[in-house]
Amino acid sequence: MAGGLDTIELNDDLKLLITCCQVERSDAETGFILNYLSKKDEDQLLNLISLSTRHGILPLVYKAIKKISTQDENTVPATFLTELKAHYMSISQRNMLMSAELIRIMKLLEDNGIEALAFKGPTLSQMAYGDITLRQYSDLDILVSEKNIYRVAQLMVNQNYEPMNSIEFLNNSAKLHVEKNYEFYGRKNGIKVEIHWRLINTSFLKKFKNHDVFSKHDTVSINNKPLPTLDTRILLLYLCNHGASHMWERLEWIVDIDRIIKSKGDSWDWDEILKLASTLQSKTTLLLGIGLSKKLFNTKLPPQIERQIHKQSIFTLISFILTTLNSDLIHQDHTSHKKNYKVFQFNLTLQDSLSTQTGFIIHTLFGYSDRDVMMVNLPKSLYFLYYPLRIIRIIKKYIFRK
Repeated sequence: MAGGLDTIELNDDLKLLITCCQVERSDAETGFILNYLSKKDEDQLLNLISLSTRHGILPLVYKAIKKISTQDENTVPATFLTELKAHYMSISQRNMLMSAELIRIMKLLEDNGIEALAFKGPTLSQMAYGDITLRQYSDLDILVSEKNIYRVAQLMVNQNYEPMNSIEFLNNSAKLHVEKNYEFYGRKNGIKVEIHWRLINTSFLKKFKNHDVFSKHDTVSINNKPLPTLDTRILLLYLCNHGASHMWERLEWIVDIDRIIKSKGDSWDWDEILKLASTLQSKTTLLLGIGLSKKLFNTKLPPQIERQIHKQSIFTLISFILTTLNSDLIHQDHTSHKKNYKVFQFNLTLQDSLSTQTGFIIHTLFGYSDRDVMMVNLPKSLYFLYYPLRIIRIIKKYIFRK
């Protein structure tokens, strides 16, 4: 199977999902899908729909199986295909509604003189997949300058969006320091919008946080409306960091990387990307992300990149992620404490140097968090109290919990 799947002991459910996400499928891969479907009962096929949704790839699974069903109608149960189509149509209609709303909000910000970049969601779907309906997304993500965040929040409230908390917290620089985005929920349309003032919220990635993404950006057209979005190089690094922060628990995030790389073909300047990744302290994370894409989807990479991916440290990380995906371990950790500890351990291994490892540990153990700030909105002169507040909260959470 493509991307070396024949050398990896993955379960058939995961293989099926990966095969459906391939840009091109061989006859052997098509045969695998047909054989898989012929052996499953109705309940197992319904479970496949649930699994596809959880991994964020149901539109791709539907498109693949629908195409194959035209070749062999008897193998694909009609009731299953009907149910799968219903889920796809629901996602497709929601995506179109959200895309229209994104265009409206971006126009609102432009009219008010606020520079903004749309990323993930519809823009990523259009850039990487060529179609806003082929990718699942549950919210809209918009990046603005930190200096404009309160003005944007006021505009969103005036547009009938409910903030997650009082927007007065956005005048608290401690809040802006430890967080990266604020959520708003549309009272009428039910759409969630995340307004970001930073891409990465972990303080040890100081260079990434402060990198000026507005000075150079790309544009993507949705419904004939050009929307400013992240520079593709920054987008690739962001996708790798985002996936890693969640231990790559969804296949969607690996597919995103495969599709965004393939969308630009041979025009990537990989030496420049490696240099940028090193500057932004994200080289290990980058190599892991594109390494997973290469392994699962046979993403074309230049020799100098492949040589770095084949280093033992990256190979070990790739094997760990595939094992975790295959056994569904990250979803079996039902307690948030256990899962958070695993994510902490994993992200510690991704640090590019001893200094960033040290910074990551110090920030995790001693730095106050968004939860601490949201306990009480302190004036700037009393920000130092957030440190003892954090200690009290941690003691209450981990020592005195029942």
